[in-house]
Amino acid sequence: MSAAGRPARRLNLPACAVGVFAGCCLVHLLPALFSPLWLLPGLAIALLLFRRWPASATIMACALLMTGYTLHQAQGRMHLRLSPDTPRDQTVTSWLVEIPERVSDNARNDWRLTIESDTTPPRRLRLSWYDAPNDFGPASAGQCWQFSARLRPPQGMANPYIFDYEAWLLANNIHGSGYIRSARRCAAADRHDLNYLRGQLANRLGHLLADSPVSGIALALLLGERSRITDAQWAVLRHTGTSHLVAISGLHIGLMAAAAFWLVRRLVSLSAGLCRILPAQRWAALIAIPVATGYALLSGFDLPAQRALIMVLVALLALLAGRLQQPMTPLSVALIFVLLHDPFAPLAAGFWLSFAAVCWILWLLAGRQDHQGQGWKRWLWLQLGLTLALAPLCLLWFQQASWLAAPANLLLIPLLGLYLPLLIFAGLPAALLGIDAVLPLLLQPLALAWQALAGADAAVTGSMSLPAAGLLLTLAACLGIALLIAPRGMPARFCGLLLLLPLLWPWRNPLPAGSFEARVLDVGQGLAVVIRTRHHSLLYDTGPRFRSGFDTGEAIVVPTLQALGIRRLDGLIVSHADIDHRGGLNAIRRQFDTGMEINTGEANPCSAPQSWEWDGVHFRILHPQPGQHHWNDNNGSCVLQVSAGNHALLLPGDIERQAERALLRQHPASTLATTVLLAPHHGSGSSSSAGFVAATSPEHVIFAASRDNRWGFPKAAVRDRYAAAGSDIWQTGRDGALLLRLGNNTGQPLIEAYRQASARYWRGGN
Repeated sequence: MSAAGRPARRLNLPACAVGVFAGCCLVHLLPALFSPLWLLPGLAIALLLFRRWPASATIMACALLMTGYTLHQAQGRMHLRLSPDTPRDQTVTSWLVEIPERVSDNARNDWRLTIESDTTPPRRLRLSWYDAPNDFGPASAGQCWQFSARLRPPQGMANPYIFDYEAWLLANNIHGSGYIRSARRCAAADRHDLNYLRGQLANRLGHLLADSPVSGIALALLLGERSRITDAQWAVLRHTGTSHLVAISGLHIGLMAAAAFWLVRRLVSLSAGLCRILPAQRWAALIAIPVATGYALLSGFDLPAQRALIMVLVALLALLAGRLQQPMTPLSVALIFVLLHDPFAPLAAGFWLSFAAVCWILWLLAGRQDHQGQGWKRWLWLQLGLTLALAPLCLLWFQQASWLAAPANLLLIPLLGLYLPLLIFAGLPAALLGIDAVLPLLLQPLALAWQALAGADAAVTGSMSLPAAGLLLTLAACLGIALLIAPRGMPARFCGLLLLLPLLWPWRNPLPAGSFEARVLDVGQGLAVVIRTRHHSLLYDTGPRFRSGFDTGEAIVVPTLQALGIRRLDGLIVSHADIDHRGGLNAIRRQFDTGMEINTGEANPCSAPQSWEWDGVHFRILHPQPGQHHWNDNNGSCVLQVSAGNHALLLPGDIERQAERALLRQHPASTLATTVLLAPHHGSGSSSSAGFVAATSPEHVIFAASRDNRWGFPKAAVRDRYAAAGSDIWQTGRDGALLLRLGNNTGQPLIEAYRQASARYWRGGN
């Protein structure tokens, strides 16, 4: 009792967790950072309100404290990032801090490295090394190297609905990127740290399992080393909703802890002497803690593994303390510790899916004591309910969810729970002791399971993809699912279906007839433009495919089309054969029926004066003219004009001055005059001649060029030429994806830049 005769207040852990979570997330929504000192008045107000409204004041105080802490951490990371003024070409002495990652399945020896420089303060850099020497393959983390590299600030492509690479770099504390020109081992001693040992073990196991078709999967399960999984295997995992099974996370660490817990509890229960010292379940929890910790260390102890380990340790410690009867307490503690340890965790989908899964499991089990003793029924209910419950979050983050996810996970997760401990406790020690026959033998069941999964993927093609859902629609869908799977007795459970309808059939304001929308995607040094009218859609160019194997058609264009609710393309035009314009063509064809195709192969080549009309919007090909086969690849680009009312968009591909002069001869200036022009050839000096600029006289000009590209596009003289003509200048590498709305019924032409419309403090500072 307190001195006033009132019971002493206990710390309200759920309220603290809500405040910490809100404060952390608030910072990551900011367009710019500010000094934490501005929060002090609010903190004083929270302290004054504590006596009258303790719960609200606790949330407010924790939110302000966490906001200040996250601001401090974010400012520190942003300060370490390479700036635009950093010399591009540098010689860097560094240590490999992670196992080198093979980035393509082709014959080239291409790698991606994460290094820590010897500068003050040290910086983490992510570098690509194309055509590395063949003897680099066995390189291990912990080795010291001297690299001659081309460096740049951490940057990525900025598009709505797409994975935010810049946020990922920030969350992983990476301060710059670039590529390696040459390298040599340096004289400094290697660091024999955890990742060095993991690298040596990965090389040993990779050699041992070289002939196994599932060697990459096995290394992912054993060591968290996923770079040896092939592109084809990743495709199967994505299509079946099982990618999480090869990314060591809370599931794997939890399975290992559960296996150790079950085994120790069974063994200890056979000894009356041990049970007199401690109950069997407490012995089991004590042993499960080092097992879970050891497996997290074996996986590399990266941030997702650290978050998962914190959650598992909090649950085991709560069991030791007898606190699992109040599940919100350990969940709140886990959330607080995870965010204090890593305030950038909310930038990763894994954070949301992990905590959401735990919350859904608690809700699925609430008030269902009728399933006691019926393990298989409870497992079936949990897996089906969890797959349904997490679907809105998967659609929010990835714009798709697999039809095969529920049955595949229903079968594979329990099998993984039995197989993973066997692999860790039997296969790995045998390999370390030189008994080479054991681990390949243990991989036979994994190979059979993989064949079954790949066969299911081939038999059941396609996935559930919906138009991009905003946060409010996702929250409404989650509430609807919570009602549907609520315990019996909850009133109006089936009203949850009404809350699901906006997600399944989202209302969208259709474009008016006689207007169109164009999205110039940020695909790096390349081009992809999505054009939509009221009832039709067309794709002009498909984005580049890079030498590392990264395909922007698959990674950016396809998800964008799915997020826009486009099920079928009515038209597909490839301007010309360069890989930066047609690199994603195969990825597009795999996912969509394409209707009319122009210039995508031998059939239906691009030729003026092809034209058509969709929903009051006119499409017209201006170049090349029939029979003009003498143009080279760039000058033979398919030039498309899209017009509605008094507004027009001109897409000239990569034409250069010769083709520009031909256009000027073949069409009057009134035909070429345009509202928005996509600058020819990304703004190169061989294009955008003075006559062409004067004839087109664009109100807006867009350069589809990456930031700080090696060609220096757009050239300063070209930019100045358009600026002198009165054009507003945009660049995808600087402004991100650009949304254009043109036509008589849209008012003034509108261009919306994604980096400006969705500003975050980690974007746009460089």
